[in-house]
Amino acid sequence: MKYFISIVVSILMPGIAFSQVGIATSNPQHILHIDAAANNTTAPADNRNNDDVVVTSQGKLGAGNIAPITKVDLRNASNENIIGIGVTNQSASLAGAGAVQYHESGINWGLSYSNGSSWVFLPVVPDKALVYATKNTAQSINSGGTTVTTIINWVENTDQTNSFDPTTGVFTAPRDGVYIVSVNLATQSGSIPNNSYTETIVQSNTTTGVPQFRCVNSYPGYTTGSATNTSGNNCTGIFYLETGNTISTGFRHNFGSARNLAADSSLNALTITQL
Repeated sequence: MKYFISIVVSILMPGIAFSQVGIATSNPQHILHIDAAANNTTAPADNRNNDDVVVTSQGKLGAGNIAPITKVDLRNASNENIIGIGVTNQSASLAGAGAVQYHESGINWGLSYSNGSSWVFLPVVPDKALVYATKNTAQSINSGGTTVTTIINWVENTDQTNSFDPTTGVFTAPRDGVYIVSVNLATQSGSIPNNSYTETIVQSNTTTGVPQFRCVNSYPGYTTGSATNTSGNNCTGIFYLETGNTISTGFRHNFGSARNLAADSSLNALTITQL
């Protein structure tokens, strides 16, 4: 009988003596504490916890985090607290609702979740078009007539979707949507005759909605005589564009002779924003 009791005590004592198990650490903080780098000679510090793994008495797992507050917690002060998700051969029903995988669908890779019966790709919001361009070179604009001179040779500052050609001045819609276009154009200083005007145009090849916006700045001045100054105007338009539709800007005037746009990026600017 004494021999049997001794065996029982010898089996139970480790569990009694070691209610917290530490691997490579003599200072375990939870039921199980693994210090992979064995660098916690005293109580663990934040800058030495990145290699620690713990399991708490509530069944919470912390990796690089010795104070997990969720069932699995990787959050810490380093920049390595990420989780890798891969591909599974399991069906969505077998994996169960709420399971997540990273896999390919057609030519696209992305995250999908199981709704219990099928894998559903998480929606991804594509980058919306945003263009900001300026013009710092002169461009000659002929006087009179009905021909609109397209503004070319812009300096591209921002183009989030690579949809704007600064050389031709043509923007091509990357996807269906509503776009706001605003352009400011100004001429070099010169004579402005009576009864003259400048006209800035924003135009599209769309067949839906308004295809063109025209903004006019007129100089009636019947008795004032000619003046010398810069001239121009701002024009803003809202377009509904389908993928592949284009937008360009233009300028007209009737000053009596050709006039250059000012070679000044602070006076000539273009913005295109997709809503």
